[in-house]
Amino acid sequence: VKQGLVSMDGLPVAATEQRFTTRHLRYGHVDQGVHGFAEPVRIRFNQPVDIEKTRARISVTKIEKTGMPIAGLPQGAPTVAPRNMLQAPLPFLLAYGTRSIYNAETDKSETYLDMSMLEVFNAQDRFGREGLWDFYTSYSVTVSGAYPIDGDLALFETRQSSISIPEVITSLSAESDRSAFVEPDL
Repeated sequence: VKQGLVSMDGLPVAATEQRFTTRHLRYGHVDQGVHGFAEPVRIRFNQPVDIEKTRARISVTKIEKTGMPIAGLPQGAPTVAPRNMLQAPLPFLLAYGTRSIYNAETDKSETYLDMSMLEVFNAQDRFGREGLWDFYTSYSVTVSGAYPIDGDLALFETRQSSISIPEVITSLSAESDRSAFVEPDL
């Protein structure tokens, strides 16, 4: 406040200066790797974010494995190498995450909405089930920025995450109390 300011009552207001630092919005962590078919991709930030403004800065695409010809291979070797190719963006569901904290007074865990974490789900799988990823498929989730709830210093840094969803049954085994010669196909 500069010197010479007068209040509504006509009293002079003393000159003063205040300094503060605004906390910049930053990424905390973006999930990647192998995910379960019903598990969201979690995007964490260092402060609460505006979900509606940030939605426009997120895209989800399916990664298709295609073949690329390989020249000069010996007889009988595969003639194509896998190559990943992104498809058009997919519709997705976006929600705030939740966090559980143990309360020692009540001896119970309490769950609350965490507005600094976004959870991205596939809108629907190939069978039309909402919020599930397709089995044996890879996806790319790209976040090109975010907007804080409090303040106007937006984040315009891009993060890309690749996730893969394995088959629902990864292996079969058999065991018996009566024999050591048990196999799943018997």
